[in-house]
Amino acid sequence: MPTSTVPYEILFDFTNDSTSRMSFQLRRHGASNGPTILLQRSESVSLVLTAGSLYEY
Repeated sequence: MPTSTVPYEILFDFTNDSTSRMSFQLRRHGASNGPTILLQRSESVSLVLTAGSLYEY
């Protein structure tokens, strides 16, 4: 599926180029939890983040 071509201020593209699964959790600064993303080998995900917000990953 192609990534959107609409211009965003913040766009992260994560690709799992390892030989095993990987996961990461994205949290707004100060939050105790947030969405967890599991990527299988060679999968990728694009995240559009709100400009001006602080995130931890």
